[in-house]
Amino acid sequence: MLPGSEVEALVEYVKYLSIRGQMETALHLIVYELEDREVVDENGQPVLDESGEPLLQRTPLDPSRYPEQRDDVMSYLEEIMEGWESANQQIIVPNENTIPADDRSPVEVLASIEAGRQLFYGKADCKKCHGPTGLGDGQQTDHDNWNKVQKKFLDDIDLKLKDIDKRVAAGDLDEAGQQRLTNDRVELSRWQEVADTFYKTRNAIPRNLRQGIYRGGRRRIDIFHRVFTGIAGTPMPGSGPATLDPEAKSALTEIEMWNLVDYVLSLPYEAPSRPRKALPVNVSEVAN
Repeated sequence: MLPGSEVEALVEYVKYLSIRGQMETALHLIVYELEDREVVDENGQPVLDESGEPLLQRTPLDPSRYPEQRDDVMSYLEEIMEGWESANQQIIVPNENTIPADDRSPVEVLASIEAGRQLFYGKADCKKCHGPTGLGDGQQTDHDNWNKVQKKFLDDIDLKLKDIDKRVAAGDLDEAGQQRLTNDRVELSRWQEVADTFYKTRNAIPRNLRQGIYRGGRRRIDIFHRVFTGIAGTPMPGSGPATLDPEAKSALTEIEMWNLVDYVLSLPYEAPSRPRKALPVNVSEVAN
């Protein structure tokens, strides 16, 4: 549908979006580690609160102003770009001797599908997430990397709020100490409300394999790559070796991965994936 030049342009833009997403996740990590600083006036003197204590304010994310933040940003960016620059050396090329032939007999295909089914429910344990029927109704409580960071942030706030409540209930703080805890509670609650309103955490819901719709392509080689490498940033693990070292061990052999490919691609054509249509309703008049 698109000429080659436009396809290449689209690919480059999608890569850019991926890099931006990685960088935004890294910025979240930087923000969560920011500490409070004393507020100072135009003369550089600390501003005091109502209790006479120095007024504290969360350090803003401003790499142009704070050298340590700039160093952190550049460190994360270099790490991200190193991964992309080395990506071409990590391309997965299946062993030609393991790739199923195009002219397999129906008996051979069925045998591979059955082997894949055994792996799905056994050694590969795909049912844990994709569910016993492949509907994506297995575990529903895990998160992708982005949401794990967000969930940790909200969990940490919740723990700090509970700690404040315990310290207030202990009743061993003077008025100034009570005021500081009150200020901390207001600030933490504000961060919690903003994060929970605009950045709600979402669970990583496994794919319904019976729909025949796959992110990343539906060709056999596309599914093989997903099985081999997993999906980065998500709970889905890879079944291939962690490195391209020929001596590295993998959870499944390549032949077993192709068996899984055959089974996954067969699921949309099974009877449970194609429910029967409702029978026509008898609309003829019924005699009294």
